[in-house]
Order: sequence, then structure tokens, then C-alpha cells
Amino acid sequence: MQFTLEQISQLIEKRTGLAVQAQLGNVLDDILITQAGGNLKAYLSHLKDEPETSSIWQNLLDALTIGETYFLRDRAQFQLIKTQLLPQLILRRRQQNQLELHLWSAGCASGEEAYSLAITLHELLPDIDTWKITLIGTDINDKALQTAQRGVYRQWAFRHTDVNFQQRYFIPTPNGLQIKPHIQNMVSFQQANLLHPYPRKFDLILCRNVMLYFNPIYAQQAEMILHDALLPEGWLIISQAETLHYNRAYWQMTIIDNIPIFQKRSPSPYQLTASIPQPKPEPPPLAIPPAIQTLYHNDPLAAEHALHQWLIQYPHHAQAHILLANLLANRQKILEAHQHLDLALELNPLSADGYYIRAMLHLEEGNPAEAKKSLREALYCQRDHALAAFMLGSLYAKENKIDLAIRQWRKAQQLITHFKPDDRVSDISDLRVNQLRSLIASNLK
Repeated sequence: MQFTLEQISQLIEKRTGLAVQAQLGNVLDDILITQAGGNLKAYLSHLKDEPETSSIWQNLLDALTIGETYFLRDRAQFQLIKTQLLPQLILRRRQQNQLELHLWSAGCASGEEAYSLAITLHELLPDIDTWKITLIGTDINDKALQTAQRGVYRQWAFRHTDVNFQQRYFIPTPNGLQIKPHIQNMVSFQQANLLHPYPRKFDLILCRNVMLYFNPIYAQQAEMILHDALLPEGWLIISQAETLHYNRAYWQMTIIDNIPIFQKRSPSPYQLTASIPQPKPEPPPLAIPPAIQTLYHNDPLAAEHALHQWLIQYPHHAQAHILLANLLANRQKILEAHQHLDLALELNPLSADGYYIRAMLHLEEGNPAEAKKSLREALYCQRDHALAAFMLGSLYAKENKIDLAIRQWRKAQQLITHFKPDDRVSDISDLRVNQLRSLIASNLK
């Protein structure tokens, strides 16, 4: 069975680029066994014979991919797009008497990013009706694209927007907020695989938190496909937690307000007119001071105050946001906790602790489906996260999926084998190893 599981994971990486084995580990085995209905060899054969657009691949991709997104995600990047990149591109096109713009949201998930771009363009172009706008959102996951095409979103997708934004561009419906037609019609959604060349050329591509999850070989392939899809002097924006690792000679990196952006090199590169500082070496990560760590476990209110002060000095410290989110969650300050988790996961999209705390918030809000998704994301980021494995097993048990529950509990049991009984299971929890062992043993009876 193990050999067949490895063959399937290799096929997934080859077809999609996703480094599923390295990221998911045993969670991947559970997903594949469930998707295969118990017959892994037949499942492998079926996957080999079908394209990624087929239902068997789409069901698998929906189980594997992370669709965490919301409107105006990473405000600093959108502010840069709105105040510098697009205005200067628009000015250039007006001077050329060529009123057209071509934008691509690659890996758009459920569409919030693509619609955020459309709204930004609408605010920048008073004569937008005279422009030819090509704004395309693509994703490999058809279920996510169906959500994007419907354009109806729950309040959770608006957690970083104000009421005026929602009233201006959305219509209330019984199922959520519906994007207004004049914005919806600006965007075209299509299914696409980032390992396949795309047949259009663009001025600006957003591909954020996508290649982060790729096998390095396929990340290099995707980088070149994105490069080839840019018009001369076009711009690529990736998340602030990412960088381009390969083919750097093809790109000109510029840093504006600590945000790196990448321009396709050309014989006479188009430069922003703003004064742009040269890239500086990034300082080493700052550790949370031991005094705050001690307060975190012994005096939560004092720790909360200390973390607020720390974040005034170091606002981009992901782990501090995570610790503060956990303290706020314990005091039932759910919205504030979510806000700090959003910041932490923007700074470090592979923070397993961030996804774990988010799962606990979803449970507190009575949303076990989202909690299970966040726990899987935690294990995607850190396959040896014992708390996430234990809690995922508990959720499977509530769904009466006993075999899957037992697999997760035993995994958690194995992960804490070499810990001392009085050790904390995690920096974010006061639960001790002997306590977790007792809980697991009780569940396995």
C-alpha cells in the first residue's frame, strides 16, 4: 500500500507542482485512502488516465489545496498597486494613446483577489468605459472557481474591509454579499494549471502564496511560465513571505516600502518614478524575549500587554501576533484574535500554530468544517504538529469516521514519544505531554 501511496503523491507533484508528500505527510495518506474508496491501485490508474480537469482530480485537489483568502488581502501590497504601479502604468498607456490593461490573478482561489483588483481599477479610472480591461482569475480548483463566478461571499471574506466598501460594491442577499454586476463583469475566471504555459500576456500578475507550496523543481517551472506571460517590463507580485529562487537574471527586483516586486527585464526597463531604496539584507528573525514567554504561561494579562508593546516596536513579528491571538482567543476576543492571525499568516503563511489557533476559533464559533480545514492546513505546514493531529482525530470521531480518527490519534501519540512527561506539547499551549498521552489513551480504548 505504501508504495502505491508514494506513486500517487509523485503523480500529484508532477501534474500540479504541489509538494504534497513533504507538506502533508501522513495526512496525505488519509486523504488519498478516503478519495480512493479503499482501492488505491485502481485510483492511481484512474488518475493517470484522466486530466486535472476531470472530476476525480478535482475532488482530490479540493481536498488538498488551501483556499485561505479575503478581500484586499495584504493591504500594503494593494496600496502599492493602487498608488504606484497602476497609476504609472495608466499614465504610460494614456501617453501612448493605448487605453488597455491586462491583469492576471494566478491561483485566485474563490476570487476575492481578482475582484479586489477590479475594484481598484474602478476607483482609479473615471473613464473606465473607454478602456479595454482584461482581468483574468485562474485556479486549478474548479470548485473554488465556481464560488468566484457566483460572486457571493460570507462576512468572513470582508474582515479587512469597512462597511462603506461593502455597501459600495456589494448587494446583500440571504446567502451573503453579492458583488455588483459592473464589478463582476470586469473579471473572467478560467481553470488553469500553473505548470502549463498561459496563452495571454499581462502588464501585472499577482501570484501570492501559491508557489510557496510547490516542489522546488516545479516552482522553477512556474516562475518561468509567469515570466513568459508578462509583457515587456511587466510586473509580478508574490506574497511578502516568498521570493523568486530561480532564474533571477530574468527579473529586476525593486523594494518599495519594504515590499519586494519583480519586473520582467528588458533592454530599457521601465522604472517607477518614485524614489526607490536599494534592497537591504533582512535582519535575522527576532526571538520572543524569555520574560514575555514566562508571562505568557504565568500571567496572561501581563503577557498580552507586553506583546502589544513588543509589536509596536516589531510589527512584522509573526510569532508575537500568534501568541497574542491565542491570549485574545482565551479571553473570547474572537475578532481581534482573527485579525492578529491574519497578520501572522501574511507574514508567515506556513505557520502551523497560526492555523491551529484559527481552528480553535472556528470551533468556538460553532464551525467544525472550517476548523477541520484549518487543522489540515496546520498539518500541511508542519506534519509533526501533535496538537493539530489530536484535534483533527477528535473531529473525525465526531463525524463517526473512526478509522481516520484513530490514525490521527496514533500519529499524535507517536509524535510525543520522545518528549518528557512534564514538557509542554507546544509553545502555544499549557497542555503537558502526560496529559495528552492520557487523553489519547482514553480515546483509543
